[in-house]
Amino acid sequence: MSWREDARRIRWETFEGAYGSASTVLDELEDLAAGRDEGSVSYMHQGEVYEVTPHIIPFIVAIVEDVSLDAGARAMSLETLAYMAESEPPSLIGDRYNPFTRQMERARSPRRIAQAQWTHATHEALMKQRERVAALSKLQGDARVTDAARMVLTALDGIAPKNARD
Repeated sequence: MSWREDARRIRWETFEGAYGSASTVLDELEDLAAGRDEGSVSYMHQGEVYEVTPHIIPFIVAIVEDVSLDAGARAMSLETLAYMAESEPPSLIGDRYNPFTRQMERARSPRRIAQAQWTHATHEALMKQRERVAALSKLQGDARVTDAARMVLTALDGIAPKNARD
């Protein structure tokens, strides 16, 4: 079964994304596979990950493993995984002033707690894919793919210390 068939079996609209429902995930996966960078995606926005993010990771890895796809698209997909690995959970300690809303934000608001949980779930999902990414970093072929796979591994190496701080 292909990653596309597997992805169609998931009810993506039941997950929260950057803009509400993550109903656009199938289109976003197709954009990744085609090497189209559409900018705004439901699974990540401005370095923040969402409820849907950990669930999309195995599909992104499957896209990268599909050697029939353009190497540039595969490398871009790996870079997406690296950005996910670099995501930071929000601080749950102390209040902070938000100049955009001109209000104090409560550190332990339900949204911030959910964001922290989504970040940890994303990091766990990425770590589960580490062996697959490591295999990609050793492939002979396009250097863009192997270099991007190494970038993901470097980002994954930073997850354990980052999670230890939280």
